[in-house]
Amino acid sequence: MVERRKPKIEGSIGDGAEGPPVAVHFMHLASALRNAADALEAAGVAISAESRIPRAVMRDAWSDEVDSHWATDKPDLPPPQVQPYPLLRQEVRATVGTGAAAFHLNRREQTLRVWACCENGTLRPRRINGRLAWAVADIRRVLGAET
Repeated sequence: MVERRKPKIEGSIGDGAEGPPVAVHFMHLASALRNAADALEAAGVAISAESRIPRAVMRDAWSDEVDSHWATDKPDLPPPQVQPYPLLRQEVRATVGTGAAAFHLNRREQTLRVWACCENGTLRPRRINGRLAWAVADIRRVLGAET
């Protein structure tokens, strides 16, 4: 039996762009050609054996490169937690927006909007040009934080 050498193909398709190696593109192309050949045979068109790529040969020749491309040694880590607003003790503004107030009070923004609309919540905002402004001093008072 003649031992077949695995062709060495490096790089990726495109103008220096990162992407899968050429072997991956070859696998997709070979699979599409094989499907087309199967469709032609089903339609009664004769195809010579030399024009077909045997599945076993293709699998053996390219599986190592395809597997090495998709394999990853990096563990799936959760995204880092980002504090969207400064700490309440570091807040220097007199008022904050609804998002920041909701964050500090551990409530949803919509809850604070309902408090403002019905005027029956723990806090009452100031309205500045139609926008809600929540006083930082009031938020600190509700949370029992020292000023």
